[in-house]
Amino acid sequence: MMEATQKLRIFFIAIFGWSLFFWAWALKNTIGMDGGSGEFDLGVLSFGTVLVSSSYMLGIIASGNFAPASKLLKHATTCSHVFVALNYLLGSYIGFTVLERPGFGLYCVAFSGLWLGIAYYGYSSMNVASGGGGSLSEHDPLSG
Repeated sequence: MMEATQKLRIFFIAIFGWSLFFWAWALKNTIGMDGGSGEFDLGVLSFGTVLVSSSYMLGIIASGNFAPASKLLKHATTCSHVFVALNYLLGSYIGFTVLERPGFGLYCVAFSGLWLGIAYYGYSSMNVASGGGGSLSEHDPLSG
């Protein structure tokens, strides 16, 4: 069975990679390349917070000293994931009402739910890895 800290490392590597892709996409939209609007895409900020928090968590895990990670650090990391979810909720509102593009609105609703799940899983995993309880369910997708 994979150690909780190793699972957390894999989780943050995956989240970092995924966030980097969508951060670059948001930056492209902001700059206005290839038909982008040229208006500020809040994803630059929200995915940026996930990039920072994931990098920081990977550094702590690599140091081998994750167990005493503070509650503030765990909450700040989780808040970065929730920030992305809220950004997608805003996008769904804009998609359904302002742009009248239901396909985009549904995409944003789905990804908002996904990021809320990521926030929950990440927070639970950080608690387990730091010895703070809150064990993950038997349906842990990273179980081996």
